Amino acid sequence: MTKDVKYLALDGAHNALDYLFQSLVFLAQVEQNLFYLKWFVISFHSAVYGFMLLVLQAKDHSLIYEVLPGHLGGKKKQNGFDPLEGKLISFTAAYKYLKNSTKMNGKPFPATNQQSICITELNNKLRSQMVHFKPMVWASESWYPARVCQPLLDLLRFCIKDDGVHLDKSEKNSALAYLESIDKLLIKHAE
Repeated sequence: MTKDVKYLALDGAHNALDYLFQSLVFLAQVEQNLFYLKWFVISFHSAVYGFMLLVLQAKDHSLIYEVLPGHLGGKKKQNGFDPLEGKLISFTAAYKYLKNSTKMNGKPFPATNQQSICITELNNKLRSQMVHFKPMVWASESWYPARVCQPLLDLLRFCIKDDGVHLDKSEKNSALAYLESIDKLLIKHAE
């Protein structure tokens, strides 16, 4: 008797889409358990990062990698880039690249000052504390993550709608519907 073997297979687009869906799931449960706010922040950050990387990768796949010194010479190969030689660019570098007209082939993300502040707060003050918890008392009202994350929904819309993000039409529609639901919940918590 053979047993059916199941595998989890991930690609960048479906991983980012799953993080976005999990953001919605966790945010919807915050009122029952405030610890879900932590999981919302972590999954939302991962969704934003994942979608930013997808857009950049579609423009030039080597944009998303930082070559590490000492890895097989630390240089990009003449015949192509080997991702095993580098690491992914940082969250903030990905955001900076999305705003760069040259890197984005003339179609950069039109960021506002508020969105740039929110990117920094999401990455440095919220997500980093949630993932790399420093032993201390840390508290937040639900409005703080809501006010930080809500302005970034336009960034996610920009990324999801990009032609380089390889999701079929129904998956893109689902992603946009998740964003609308997240927006409604964030507005509720931001009040």
